[in-house]
Amino acid sequence: MMAVAALAAMIGSAWAQDDASRSALSHAIQQYLAGDAAAARAELQVLLAQGPSLAPEVRREALLWLGDLLYAEGGPDAARNVFESLLGEAPDYPIDRFAHSPEVVAFFEGLRATVVAKPPPRPPELDPEPTPWPWTVLLPGGVGYFIDKKPLAGAIVGGLQVAGFTVSVATYLELRDSYPGDYPNPAQFPEEHPEALDTFRTLETVNRVSVAAAALAYLVPIPIETGVWAGRRRVTMYVGPTSVAFSGRF
Repeated sequence: MMAVAALAAMIGSAWAQDDASRSALSHAIQQYLAGDAAAARAELQVLLAQGPSLAPEVRREALLWLGDLLYAEGGPDAARNVFESLLGEAPDYPIDRFAHSPEVVAFFEGLRATVVAKPPPRPPELDPEPTPWPWTVLLPGGVGYFIDKKPLAGAIVGGLQVAGFTVSVATYLELRDSYPGDYPNPAQFPEEHPEALDTFRTLETVNRVSVAAAALAYLVPIPIETGVWAGRRRVTMYVGPTSVAFSGRF
């Protein structure tokens, strides 16, 4: 019996408090409509200061009338925060078009469309983890591309390196065997043997071109894969059936 009596007392106290809040809200509205905005504002602020203990319906109606009062005194900017607080709690909260002025109704409905359409705040994005330096690009013979699962690019780069290196070694050995002694130059060949001079120049040209091709095939992928070009942005090489293309800023 004591528990039932205590529960009944709590319910009665809540009802009494609710009735008192509704009475205070009604009195504040009457004062505002009578032209005493200062007294109405003070009563509405005291009412809203009750916090969570105030019934949600009373709180929302008090916010609506406080926003109306602030709109009348200071315009839309003065009422914006109050109306947005109300719509943040109850986006579908109705406004009586007969109790409030057309300007207040239009402003409130305009805010409703803005608040409801506003997307929820995005969580802060984490900084992306730094990409590890692709040290495998330093491996000769296109091995780094094979490790990176780009076999076609690895075959092209490795093939150019191997071909250039092989041709350069072969032409160097040919020059050394055919022209012993000090490394020859065109002035050493007599004019009556022009074919020897032509052969020498051809081997020398092939040797230099092959060395350059092997060096380029090794060095060019390094700035591409490490992003040295374009402010350290990665430049990707795409190998197609009949062409090679690079994607990125150079």
